[in-house]
Amino acid sequence: MHQTQTIHLAECVDLFSESNAFDSEVRECLTAYFFKTTTNFHNVDLQFNPLFGALCWSFTLGGISMIKNKPNWLHRSNFPYVKYAYTLIFIQGPLSFSADYLNMANDSFIHVIDRFFASFMFIMYLWRLTSLFNNTRPFNFFLQLVAFCFALFSFMKSQDAQK
Repeated sequence: MHQTQTIHLAECVDLFSESNAFDSEVRECLTAYFFKTTTNFHNVDLQFNPLFGALCWSFTLGGISMIKNKPNWLHRSNFPYVKYAYTLIFIQGPLSFSADYLNMANDSFIHVIDRFFASFMFIMYLWRLTSLFNNTRPFNFFLQLVAFCFALFSFMKSQDAQK
């Protein structure tokens, strides 16, 4: 199960932008990225601050906040808001903690599961943004869009930092 190859999503995006096509090289890159069971920290003796582990539960906290503060636009939208919130609470939070804190330096299939699920939740968040665009004030949508862009920027920067 050990893999020595380190592929980052940014490399796959670069390949796609160079070829302007979803060719076999891009597909192989994405497959290697999504199915790698290690991180760049594999077999490194890491000593994490417990606050780092607590940050992994931010998805859970966000889901709880969504349940406690349901917006008025829910009845006008087909976005599965409550299911999305419970998914953050009971799946994404524990997956993040398990992959990014408990198994950061380990060869584990949990990294693959976490990566796929995070990608699914990314797509769900795009759906949420379209619901916000259609059902909220422009300023509210803009704030959510800025937060989304910042999260995407931070993820890509973290990928660059691991090279």
